[in-house]
Amino acid sequence: MMLIRFFLVCTLCVGVGFAGVSQNPYTARTFKLVYEEHDSTGRYQPRYFFIDEHGAKVAKLGEWVSARDFGNTGLAIVKKEEKGAEFFLDTMGILHRVCYHFEAIDPGCAALDLSNQNLSAIPDNVLRFSHIEVLILAENNINSLPAGIGNLQKLAVLDLGHNALSTLPNALFNLKKLKYLDLRYNEIEYLPAQIENLPDLHYLGLRSNKIEYLPAQIGNLPDLHYLDLTMNQLVDLPVQFGSLENLRDLYLVGNELSNLPETFGKLKNLENLYMSENQILTLPDHFGELQHLSILDISYNQLVGLPSHFGGLKNLTDLNLFSNHIENLPESFCHLKNMKSLILGNNYLKRLPEQFGELALARLLLSHNHLEFLPRSIGKMEKLIDLIANENHLSSLPSEIGNLKNLTHLSISENRLEHLPESIGDMESLTGLYLSNNQLSSLPKEMEKLESLSALELSNNKITSIPDFVSRLKNLKEISISGNLIPQKGQSV
Repeated sequence: MMLIRFFLVCTLCVGVGFAGVSQNPYTARTFKLVYEEHDSTGRYQPRYFFIDEHGAKVAKLGEWVSARDFGNTGLAIVKKEEKGAEFFLDTMGILHRVCYHFEAIDPGCAALDLSNQNLSAIPDNVLRFSHIEVLILAENNINSLPAGIGNLQKLAVLDLGHNALSTLPNALFNLKKLKYLDLRYNEIEYLPAQIENLPDLHYLGLRSNKIEYLPAQIGNLPDLHYLDLTMNQLVDLPVQFGSLENLRDLYLVGNELSNLPETFGKLKNLENLYMSENQILTLPDHFGELQHLSILDISYNQLVGLPSHFGGLKNLTDLNLFSNHIENLPESFCHLKNMKSLILGNNYLKRLPEQFGELALARLLLSHNHLEFLPRSIGKMEKLIDLIANENHLSSLPSEIGNLKNLTHLSISENRLEHLPESIGDMESLTGLYLSNNQLSSLPKEMEKLESLSALELSNNKITSIPDFVSRLKNLKEISISGNLIPQKGQSV
């Protein structure tokens, strides 16, 4: 009997400790939920369990007849028996029995999920159960919080997302053990200074509110790892923001920020930064000191350049600078040796640094710039898989481009290409070649070696005939030649 195993990947999970347990709040990010139908002997025994990043079973997280992976709260939902009660499982292997109706709550219930029950207020009897550790009230119509919320002194997780809250009472900030606070999709206009009274907070979700500024006290959250401020009305960040030294994930998308504080470079543990759709003109000089930054999205801003020490982002793997006003890249840019994906489309670039080819990219998007040529060093990008440079001013390609043995997609449409280098035939992995809207009059014979090619886009050039070798490309499935100078008989293939 074949052993059947399914992997259910937990993509953004923030572990939260309960019952006084201290743990790494990002432990759950490394866990994968696995479903097996048969054991190693072939016996039918369906079960769920978790494995770590090395593929080893995590014994402390147990085996279950039913399970759902860790969510943002760091809690998985599991069942011991098919018709039995559901439990929240935290990343230390501790179980918390879940109740789904406030009438059924009892001293043995540590977690209460009242989401999507059309509540306009928190039921009074809920506030009397001070032993509750997890309270989920998402997707209701709650517009205010009672003072009694402060009685839930053991509360570690509080989810109030998708409600109608406009203010937060002082009592909320008496919950000293709170680690996870989700206030996304409400009507909150400001964050009180008392936020500093939640020193154990790991996760703070404020997406889609109406917050215009943050209090200086936001910097007094030493354990904050995840902060989501997407789609608010922030115009700046306080200087004290740089004190969030344990921050790992920061979302600032869709605000009105024009700059970042100089202290921003002190966020030494920041790994993922998303701040697209703002009005940022410049980045702080010390931005390059974010040594642990892996993903950076600054698309749809107004950057005119990057700081000279930008190359200090040694661990950067994904960079999105789409739709800014960047004209040049600093020399240090080519020091980003770990970068795998680079999006530079829709800027004002006229040239790339000569050392640009030192980057070990797998994906490069350069469309809609003012590039007149690609540096010869681009041929050194041996790991490059996708190269897209549409809507530039390229009149030729360097012969070194033939060294890109792993390239599968090359798109140079809407440029000024008059000819292709013979070396293009050496791109043995190429499956898609897109060259529409150029000035090509012929194709080099060496293209007959492109045995993997499946799509060839040649429309709107000056080609007078299609070479015979094209019909011998055995994997070619799509070809477009409209808008050329081919006699009418051969207008379509």
